[in-house]
Amino acid sequence: MTTGKSVDVGPDVAEVQSQRARRAVVWFPYVVTAIVAVCLVVMNSRGLLDDVDYQSVDPVTNELLFSCNYQHGWPMEWLDSDSMQAVKKNAAQGLKDSWLFHTTPVAFHHQAIIINVLVGVLILAVVFLVARFRMRRQNSLRVSLFEILLLVTLASICFAHYQSHRELQQTEMSVQEQLSDRNFQCEQTTWRGPAWLRCLLGDQSWMNVFRHVESLSFDADKLDDEASEKIAIFQYAKKVFIRSDPSRKQIEYLSALKRLEEIEVKGVGSTSVPDSLFSGLGVTDNARAILRRRRGEGLTVGEPHASRMQKANVVFPRVQSVIIFALDEDRNRWPRALDIVGNCPNLKHVSLQGLQFIGDDLMGLPRTIEHIEYGIQSSNEEFELIESTYPMAKIERQNLGWSRTSESRAAWKSARTFINRRRALGWERSRNQFGVLDLSTVDVDEKVLHRLEPLF
Repeated sequence: MTTGKSVDVGPDVAEVQSQRARRAVVWFPYVVTAIVAVCLVVMNSRGLLDDVDYQSVDPVTNELLFSCNYQHGWPMEWLDSDSMQAVKKNAAQGLKDSWLFHTTPVAFHHQAIIINVLVGVLILAVVFLVARFRMRRQNSLRVSLFEILLLVTLASICFAHYQSHRELQQTEMSVQEQLSDRNFQCEQTTWRGPAWLRCLLGDQSWMNVFRHVESLSFDADKLDDEASEKIAIFQYAKKVFIRSDPSRKQIEYLSALKRLEEIEVKGVGSTSVPDSLFSGLGVTDNARAILRRRRGEGLTVGEPHASRMQKANVVFPRVQSVIIFALDEDRNRWPRALDIVGNCPNLKHVSLQGLQFIGDDLMGLPRTIEHIEYGIQSSNEEFELIESTYPMAKIERQNLGWSRTSESRAAWKSARTFINRRRALGWERSRNQFGVLDLSTVDVDEKVLHRLEPLF
């Protein structure tokens, strides 16, 4: 028998769910902001490996000991630290990044600390406001169709970026293998991915796809046009070391490396005449064979004057240092490497060493130049002219040692080199007898060579 009184079964289920949703709306901005704050702390605490110096071998554990230098901070480096790491011999896993509390502080950068704190506060404020605005607008944790499309778009962009780096790295490795037999070397790789990602996750193996070649070295005379074209693949290269004088096409391919900052050329004049010069002269196969035989008797071949004076139509906007070292051979040849010097609008350091250079080669430097080193054929008057032309630059005049030139003969030698650069054929019959023949307007074929044969 019922008494007619209602039974209290507790709060309404819908009201409970509503309260939970309201609490989620209130707490969501704080949770997201806390997660971002932890990430910022990790990014500024993790030390990324910057430099390694081998120390010794642990006699007890037989491990290799390294002194490692680390950099801490994002977006700016605020701390340099050191730490010792031990790696087992033949270990697959090498040196890694290290945390702040595992290293010894070396140098603090106080301005960077202030900037990092301000940037962190700004990021946290933006994240909090955006999360709060989103929750107030939708008043729930449900994800809208627009947010799904936005997340998919961002994920696609990130994957495409990752895949592009992966394909580029595979291409770089393929080119290295193809040109390994031609003394083409890639000497250093460096991180080229997002800096914040590396600071957050460290040097993980799956992120090695973001590492690309930074330094190249090759023999110019061992790369034909097809092989030279592959130089442009190394888009992240910052340094290039070239052995022997590069060709015009090689210089043009180098200009495709937009991040290039340093170029060093050594051994200019140390190699035989490349085939590209023969084709520039219009020399046939039979004539080429005759030229090669005659070169052993003192005959040398160069490009016609009009062709040789035409510089490569390129620009190296970020190159700041150019070093060119010429051997004491073929001193009458115009070094093609000089084309590089004239096409660096932001050049700060230049070094010319060798008998093939004269004072006029330093007259076309940009006003950004800060340091000039040269050991060339020059007189005191030319040295004073260089000093007056670049009053703000540090100028070092070096003695070549093997080519000391008296003051009375310096001007004559410079003039002779300047004139002989324009020759197409030159020969030496004895130690004190030599001749120069200008063939700048003549195609050298078999008939021309046979007519000139009595001269040799």
